Order: sequence, then structure tokens, then C-alpha cells
Amino acid sequence: MARKFLLACGIASSVIYLVADVLGSLRWEGYSVAHQTVSELAAIGSPSRGFVMWLFTAYNVLLVAFASAVVLSADRTDLRRAGNQIAVIGWIGVLAAFFPIHVRGYAWTINETMHSVLTMFTVFFIVGAIVFGGRTAGERFRAYSIATIAIMLGFGAWSGWIGRGLVADLPTPWIGIAERVSIYSYLAWSAVFAVVLMRARDVPGSAARYADAA
Repeated sequence: MARKFLLACGIASSVIYLVADVLGSLRWEGYSVAHQTVSELAAIGSPSRGFVMWLFTAYNVLLVAFASAVVLSADRTDLRRAGNQIAVIGWIGVLAAFFPIHVRGYAWTINETMHSVLTMFTVFFIVGAIVFGGRTAGERFRAYSIATIAIMLGFGAWSGWIGRGLVADLPTPWIGIAERVSIYSYLAWSAVFAVVLMRARDVPGSAARYADAA
């Protein structure tokens, strides 16, 4: 029961992130989901910062809880590695809270630099989690994992290209769409991964149990 509860945290974390994004954008009059990033909702000086910070903190806590269930319930190296990668993603998120970006128009600071660096590390560990996790639950889940990586990196690269204008405080058309497709492809994968593991028979054991659950 405890294991399934912690695995359910993987689903809950994705839901919490969605709630933070949707409700945070509604609390900021004039915010553009299409042309502004998710990080801006938690930026210093934004009207949504206080609200979304609590939800993003909850997201990271739930993600670490999910990771602990994956690691502790696993007897396969790939599954343990996937759990470790997910845990690092959560802890990077906690660290990133100490380096919030500023609203547009503010001079570039160490916070923006650290945010960019931590984002790159996060992407690296997300890819690792999907690669290792994708090996644990059959061919269909592996194919889905590969597709997730392609979508996440493709749209992430697009948003990064558009985001070059942020340094010079230039318009960033469609960065919000590109970034959100990238982010939510991973969040969807996390929720599906949690469901796959929750459907595994009884207590985790052989590789066949996970393959059968896919």
C-alpha cells in the first residue's frame, strides 16, 4: 500500500505542475501562455510568484517521493537508475527555487544564469530517466519513451532558439507553446510510468512482471 501511494505521487506531481501553470497564468493579468515561459510565473516581481512557488515546491517533493518508490521497489538496475535520475530532477528543482529569474525588463543577473544552467542539467537527467525507465516495461512503453524524448528535445530546442531574445528583452513569439509541449511530454511520461509500475503484479520482482504490466 505504501509503495502504491508513493508511486501515485508520480501522477500527482504532474497534476500539481499543471495546476500551477494554469492557475498561475490566470492570476497574472496580461500573461501570455503562448509567448511567455512557465518560469516567468515564479519570477521575482510577477503577481503569480507566491502562489506558484508553493505548488512547484509540492511538485518537487512529490517527485522525490515517487523516485524513492521506484528505487526502493526495484530489483532491476535500469529501474533503480531511472528512480535515481528522477530524484535528482526533484532536488534540482528544489535548488532552482533559490535562483528565481526576474520579470522581463530587469537586467540579467546570476539568477538567470543559474536558472539556465540548472535547466540544462534537468534536461540531461530527464532524458536519462526516460531512457532507463523505457527499458523496464515492454516494447510499447519503450517506443513511447523514445517518442517522448524526441518531442521533448525537439520542442525544447525550439523554445531555446526563441529564448535567445530574452537576454536583450526582445519578443519571444510562441516560446510558451514550444516550452509547454516539451515540459508536458515529460510530465505525461512520468504519469504513465507511475501507472505502469502500479499495475505491476503484487510486489515488484522479475522483469517479466513489469513487461506484463506494460
